[in-house]
Amino acid sequence: MTNNDDYYMGEDYYYKRSNEFETEVRFFILNLDENIDRQKRFIEEHRINGLSFTKNPTSANDKKMNEYYHLASDIVAGLNNGLLTLDLMHFHEIDSLDVLDCAPNLKRLKLHCKLKRPYDFTKLSMLEDLYVWYGKSFSGIFGCNSIKKLQIFKMDNYAVESIQNLVRLESLWIRQSSPTSIDGLRELKALKKLNFSHLLKLETIASIQECQTIEMLDINCCKKIADWDVIGKLRFLTELHICNCGVLDDVNFLKALEHLESVRIYGEKMKLVDGNVRWLYDMPRLRNIILPWRKDFDISLEEYRARN
Repeated sequence: MTNNDDYYMGEDYYYKRSNEFETEVRFFILNLDENIDRQKRFIEEHRINGLSFTKNPTSANDKKMNEYYHLASDIVAGLNNGLLTLDLMHFHEIDSLDVLDCAPNLKRLKLHCKLKRPYDFTKLSMLEDLYVWYGKSFSGIFGCNSIKKLQIFKMDNYAVESIQNLVRLESLWIRQSSPTSIDGLRELKALKKLNFSHLLKLETIASIQECQTIEMLDINCCKKIADWDVIGKLRFLTELHICNCGVLDDVNFLKALEHLESVRIYGEKMKLVDGNVRWLYDMPRLRNIILPWRKDFDISLEEYRARN
């Protein structure tokens, strides 16, 4: 067997360990198509408190998926409330999330499935980190105000409005959703990291100027945004990524960002019209600069490369 800082390797299985949530997390991926009793013994012997489930990718019929889920539920129940992290990423649709009643101390939860019956997420009063493919049955997540980190796919209008309830949120990643604006962000006064990815209908980011705690902003594949100047009002922004968002007229809005340390504007579908960019290199804290360079920039390609 092998032992190092990140992994414990046994004869048949291994777990990954990390010091998250102010305690050691021992994370094990359980294969639902292999010997369950053997894996359960490994879980018990090594005090596993983080679980993910995997399966044969060809086992896709509803009956088999239901069997998988009930088996996973039994395993979670057997951990006697000791589970800190749980990934339920390989189930198409499940009836309920009642299994979470057996894990009241969960800190991190990943859900990629459809849910037939809503769950009362307020029961998870310790939950800090949530990854979810959103649907109406998941609307209860907005009552779980302990969440600090949220990665959410397929947001609808209700979710956009309700996100303001997550007042402790520090990190938010909205992906593959279709809002035209994100007004609910106005109330997120603890937000430090914000990521928009593939929000194809997003036209305005005006609400982010109310979030003066934002330090890192990443916007990817959001081509309809028109009010880029709003970014210049984020006084404490240190890191900015803009990728494949179409045409930017200029980056003059960066001049007001005294704390900016890194700016990356890049991608095959990214164009910066105004080539007046040399002044960026005079910003006192800005050290990392990536731009969609063109011949008419006021800095040569050789100098641009040398400075980066």
